[in-house]
Amino acid sequence: MSKFDILRTLSGWFWLMGRDAARLIPVGLLWFGLVYAFYSLDSSFGLPTGLFPILASMGVEPFLIGVCSWMALQDQNVSLQNAINHTIGRFWSVVFVYVLALLGTGLGFLFLIIPGLALSALWIVAMPVLLAEGKGPIDALRQSFIIVRKTFWPVFALVMILLVGAFILSVLLDFSTGGFDDTVPVFWLVSESLSSAAIGIMSAYLSVAIYRELTFDQKHDVSVFD
Repeated sequence: MSKFDILRTLSGWFWLMGRDAARLIPVGLLWFGLVYAFYSLDSSFGLPTGLFPILASMGVEPFLIGVCSWMALQDQNVSLQNAINHTIGRFWSVVFVYVLALLGTGLGFLFLIIPGLALSALWIVAMPVLLAEGKGPIDALRQSFIIVRKTFWPVFALVMILLVGAFILSVLLDFSTGGFDDTVPVFWLVSESLSSAAIGIMSAYLSVAIYRELTFDQKHDVSVFD
């Protein structure tokens, strides 16, 4: 395996999203619509804001991340339906690995934040490992930890780029949709839904770009990694 190259990984990240843009548009719209609907349900039932989105994050979000990850992993132009079917076939494994990683990093953030950031990096390729190598959730997390540990700091830097970018995007969307104005909740819902969709898709594609780089052997069909 060649030395981990941050710039090649960044190029691969954007190249892959550009390559799959046509298929990502319906995924993004579906993601936006579902998150918006779940937030709206909170208001409709008078429940604490975020209750239904939290439930959605345990099923809908990992499924859509799985769909995006499978498309990004393929060198051939697989259809969106193919990605959906494949992810349905591994639905519970996809949900399990996502929830385990979410809980683990969440606990890590409770302990002075740094452990959570470290686990975010160490488990960043768990979903690609699960889908590409056919491993179970526990083995996928373990394998991700093992292969990322060897090049931890470059991967950590990429995760920080994602987190900073996600924060900036959220602020810009809040500002552009009037999300800071509590008197217009619909704008806040739009902002949160757009943020969730955009950040979810970007994180899925970054994880695959990192996975491709970590397993790079000069044989990828994807030109940017050659």
